[in-house]
Amino acid sequence: MSNRNVTDTNNRARDDRDEVRLDDRDDREQRALPAVVRKRPLAPTYGNRPVGEDTVKFIESDLPNNRPVEVSHLSLVQSNLPKHRPVETSGLKVVGTVAAYGARPVSASNLEVVETITLSGHRPVTANTLDITTSDWLPSNRPMASNDLGEDSNLMGYLD
Repeated sequence: MSNRNVTDTNNRARDDRDEVRLDDRDDREQRALPAVVRKRPLAPTYGNRPVGEDTVKFIESDLPNNRPVEVSHLSLVQSNLPKHRPVETSGLKVVGTVAAYGARPVSASNLEVVETITLSGHRPVTANTLDITTSDWLPSNRPMASNDLGEDSNLMGYLD
């Protein structure tokens, strides 16, 4: 009777016709690396959960199953968000908001905006600081310029 549902250690299906030699297993165990001696104790646990090194401090909480809450050094502001979600303070300077999309913040930027295109949602048009080549033009008279923009901050103003 063949037992084809049995798998070996490499997850290959085998049957009783395959030979398993015990001396091969003994040779493998002898060639295995020696056990590593642990030089520092295991990380502390809270119940059955690892919590890291001893420097972690916890505060009392009324979460279900006594879930630990780590002490934080974040600077938070008061918020009226659902479920008391925290809002962290930021160094971002907000100069206004766009009410069309739910009071989205508009941050300060060093971009020199010349005009805006209203057809596609008030997109800014900045002053041209690129060196445009006069010899090569793409179809529809689109200019070509170098990909080198200098500092990364020149591009960061374009990101939303």
